[in-house]
Amino acid sequence: ALTSGDAVLAEKVNGPKDDVDEGLEIEVDLTNTGVIPEAEGEAEFEMDDDESEFSVEIENLPAGLYPLIVGGVERGQIEVVESDGELKGKLKFRDPQTADSELLDFDPRGEIVEVLQGDAVILESLFPNE
Repeated sequence: ALTSGDAVLAEKVNGPKDDVDEGLEIEVDLTNTGVIPEAEGEAEFEMDDDESEFSVEIENLPAGLYPLIVGGVERGQIEVVESDGELKGKLKFRDPQTADSELLDFDPRGEIVEVLQGDAVILESLFPNE
């Protein structure tokens, strides 16, 4: 049977994306080492086809700057400030970079994530691969 060829040349439309194509999202609570007993934190990594984002949020620490170490390398400083009666701070990395983020030029998966005060580790976690 012959056809006009329209079906062969027509633009293909894929069906709904399955779970694998929708990207990756990993969230982990950071473990308090006891240096500042009230301190809490979490780290989150999201990846889609064309963008990635990694963020670390901390709270219940005195106002100030806290170095963020990922895989033994300082990646930035989290500034804790008072907001709505709470002391908290967040540092966000993104690729592609946006105005409210730092460039995500590293992969946190499988690395140790640490928040420091001076030389003391306040919060830490081995960030999972998935």
